[in-house]
Amino acid sequence: GEAIDAGKHATALRPNDQIGWTSLSLFYNRNGDIKEAEAAGTKAKILSWGGKIAKE
Repeated sequence: GEAIDAGKHATALRPNDQIGWTSLSLFYNRNGDIKEAEAAGTKAKILSWGGKIAKE
């Protein structure tokens, strides 16, 4: 759908943006694409951990 396409575009432009990956995960989930949703969610979690590590 359009939301997924927009999410893919956003994460392509800003691959280290945790919010973009979280949003893409939600879009996939709403579309029933669970495998893709989990992959995007995992990417968001990894980016979240990296931000916390960098601050410490």
